Amino acid sequence: GAAHCPPGRSGAGVPGRPLVRGGPGACPASGTGDLATSHPGVPGAVPAGGGAMDLAIGARHVFVMMEHQTREGQSKIVEHCTYPLTGIGCVERIYTDLATLDVVERGVVARDLVEGLAFDELERLTGIPLLRADPGSTKVAA
Repeated sequence: GAAHCPPGRSGAGVPGRPLVRGGPGACPASGTGDLATSHPGVPGAVPAGGGAMDLAIGARHVFVMMEHQTREGQSKIVEHCTYPLTGIGCVERIYTDLATLDVVERGVVARDLVEGLAFDELERLTGIPLLRADPGSTKVAA
């Protein structure tokens, strides 16, 4: 099962680590599993990261959900995060509007692409090298 709660309450169940899977929204995430906080876009402004920090270090499995690209067409999955980091190497899976991606030691594995989207086009839109998932596999590739 799953539950949705407001961001202000998302960290309430984390201190004792009973949360098995955390799903903060992300902007951006790196190919090595780093998670960055969103930035308000105003020079000198303090980034917002409160509940996501609790999820990034408190959940046993961290999956992030986000649109694959920014409004400007830039990938939110990057080689290295330039926004302040919320968690280092904590992301295992990324769900986007284009695909499900697993972050593994070898890199980022693309699986479950939206219908009609070719692997090569997904890789072009992502901007970092992607690995192909083993056909029929549902496990996170190691």
